[in-house]
Amino acid sequence: MTLHGPSLAADGRLAHVRHVGARRDLVVGEQTLTEGEDVFGFAPRWVGPDELLYTADGSVGRRELSGTRRDVPFTATVPVVAHRDYRQRRPGARGPEVTGIASPVCSRDGSHVAFRALNALWVMPIGEPPRKVVAEGYFASDPDFSPDGRHLIYSSDRAGTADLWSLELATGAQRRITDVRGAAITPRFSRDGKQVAYQDQDGATWVAALAGGPPRQVTPPMFQPGRPDWSPDGRTLVLAAVKPRATRFREVTSQVLRVDVETGALHYAEALPLRSLATRGDDGPVRSPDGGHLAFVVESTAWIVPVDAAGAFTDAPRQVTTELTDSLSWRDAEHLLFLNGGELRSVHIGTGEVTPIPLELRWSPARTSQNQVVRAGALWDGTSRELRRDVDIVLAGERIAAVLPAQDERAQLDARELTAMPGLIDAHVHWHLRGRQWGDRQGRAWLAYGVTTTRSPGDPAYQMQETREALSSEDPASARGTSPPARPSTATASTTTSCAARSASSSCGWRCSGRPHWTTTWPRPTCAFPCGCSRPPSPRRTRRAGR
Repeated sequence: MTLHGPSLAADGRLAHVRHVGARRDLVVGEQTLTEGEDVFGFAPRWVGPDELLYTADGSVGRRELSGTRRDVPFTATVPVVAHRDYRQRRPGARGPEVTGIASPVCSRDGSHVAFRALNALWVMPIGEPPRKVVAEGYFASDPDFSPDGRHLIYSSDRAGTADLWSLELATGAQRRITDVRGAAITPRFSRDGKQVAYQDQDGATWVAALAGGPPRQVTPPMFQPGRPDWSPDGRTLVLAAVKPRATRFREVTSQVLRVDVETGALHYAEALPLRSLATRGDDGPVRSPDGGHLAFVVESTAWIVPVDAAGAFTDAPRQVTTELTDSLSWRDAEHLLFLNGGELRSVHIGTGEVTPIPLELRWSPARTSQNQVVRAGALWDGTSRELRRDVDIVLAGERIAAVLPAQDERAQLDARELTAMPGLIDAHVHWHLRGRQWGDRQGRAWLAYGVTTTRSPGDPAYQMQETREALSSEDPASARGTSPPARPSTATASTTTSCAARSASSSCGWRCSGRPHWTTTWPRPTCAFPCGCSRPPSPRRTRRAGR
């Protein structure tokens, strides 16, 4: 038996929803008021000394303690827009400015910012260019400064699974902090620098002593909680967490959760009445340096609230930004760092004055202009019922220019024991909400199953933008989840020719500049490559690689 939604009457009587097996009933004291109704897990509301408001069977009802029920009429109109004009081709990950700035955090003295971008960790003295400090091709994330600013703690899967590592900024020396079964992510230093709080792959929060010893679990597993932060005395953690109303439903709010580190006691508080925290990731709550305030994001703006030593609210929250706000971090007791439109900013919590923080970081998408022919034992084009056997797949730069019957001495890459097919698309994934603990293995697992394109309908925006830019970057170390491709060597004279030389023996009859390039025989005259011919390839015979 499980009880949900407790609600006290003015005289102290307790109403709740009782869950036994597949049955849910509205109960007051020991009296069961419903029979055969599918009662929703929300708390009932007392609307009189002997009457309750509740929901069941998809409708709202009023139930007297005598047993009489009356439905509350409710209708709503949902407008449907038949057509909307909007820009459908979005800029996406194209550069040159980096906008995927993930998990920015300030040093305790407010002079430096650490963040993840292009699959690397960076440290930037404010007012100076950023410096890349961790860039090994693995998934490194969630940096945090030690209180003295000399070390950076972060999560990395360089050893196979996500564990915590410490980087000495002056020397570059690295030390592994955890070696746990599963994952260790989202670390945060305690104020004295002796402990670190982190979360595992199931959403449980742990505390590890940097001096050594086994980590200690301080919360049960939770549904995708936010990154924890410490009170100045080290006795309390705060984080964003879903407050469950019932095990059956996901209709809940993200609230501020206080955790007693010693006892594990949990205390939830709504950030604002009937409103939810933003993404449970980098949007708070975060504790101010003096411990006197919590900051968090609600509906894309920053709010602060005064708190006591245990983190309990002592007054009403107050809004401090009016523009889109993400990824909060305290610079000092009066300033918050945040992201807006891919740029770092600082806001004074008293005056609301916003100051830009320059961050110059550029990148270039990967491009290739080389041509290659792949010999495949079989090909499935995604629509045919039969495989095509023994084919040459002609790659012209970033496109598939042709698929031809196999011909001797034409292929550069021998895949005759394999079957080629279009890349699959996974249309519903969560790289960072559900898959962060997999790190670099996540992309490799998709590729192993033939998935070359993913769509994330719900992830923290900056985390996902960083992933898009990293995967698209021309820097092989940034291409997380893929093996850096071996670039083919320049083709030799024996395997290249020109349109002019081949015009008598092939179907390529278009005028050409004569530069060496791959030539092919088409069912009708055309030139397959962007080699300078007076006529470009037919778009009907050109497919984007991997699509």
